[in-house]
Amino acid sequence: MSATCRPEDLEAMRHHRNELQTTRKAGDFDRGHKIALKVMAMRSRLGEDVYQVMSALAFASQNGVNPALQQRIRQAGEGLTEAVRQGDLSRTDAAKSRISDLYREMRRDQAELRAPNRQTVRPEKSAR
Repeated sequence: MSATCRPEDLEAMRHHRNELQTTRKAGDFDRGHKIALKVMAMRSRLGEDVYQVMSALAFASQNGVNPALQQRIRQAGEGLTEAVRQGDLSRTDAAKSRISDLYREMRRDQAELRAPNRQTVRPEKSAR
């Protein structure tokens, strides 16, 4: 069961993402580790489902995904906001489920971008 999501949680996730990028570029492992611990504590407090929804929304709001996926995440987020405003629990659950699916798609896309193609390199015999 997830805890209540606070309005500042999404902004905190955006901030942590930016900070992690900065510390990664600077090679500041200790600072990066501290930020990661904050993110993991938030993830634990919110629960996995809410964390996935917020993470997808944070990445989409910062252009962290391809444009087509970004648009689908934003549309689903708008649907979630509207469902919550209307108090429609079934639409709220459907929107969260949709965003969770998009989160998994986002993670697959990110993994493909990060994973280099492995190739066997064979040294050539030197010409004499």
